[in-house]
Amino acid sequence: MEETLPANIDDFANLFDDASGTQEIVVAKARAYLDARKADEEAETEKSRRYKILEQAETELIRAMDAAGVKSLKIDHDGVANNGISQTKKVNYSLPAGSLDNPDVMEWILLNGGADIVKSTIHHATFGSFCKELVEQSVQKFGHGDPAATIMNPLHPLIKIAERRGIMLRKG
Repeated sequence: MEETLPANIDDFANLFDDASGTQEIVVAKARAYLDARKADEEAETEKSRRYKILEQAETELIRAMDAAGVKSLKIDHDGVANNGISQTKKVNYSLPAGSLDNPDVMEWILLNGGADIVKSTIHHATFGSFCKELVEQSVQKFGHGDPAATIMNPLHPLIKIAERRGIMLRKG
């Protein structure tokens, strides 16, 4: 849940006036959160179970269609006429991370006409780790911890910093 901080001290004071921070309210909100989280986990478990049933039915249908030499068919089901069912096939090709650093792989791509697909990119997770490391080094060197609010910010001005706050649950 992203949150915006109040702009000035009066807004900050009003935030605390509005947020009646009694222990009972906090405990009630925590219980409501745990109830919602439990319901979500149960829904995910049920969705996963149903998806496995769907995958099994799909596998069995593909095998039956292959055995019968059928690529597509229309069938009436649950009051809906002409449900079209056809087999599809999608093949994905990929390289393990770092493969483009291997001269043999790059040579193969270039020799096979792939020069135009080679791009200079950075994966988002790698870039995030890189920025985090720069900020951590800056904190060690200059003793500050908020990259968005400091003069000694090591990050490029075009870099957007977004913080997402949430709740972590450790099951007991």
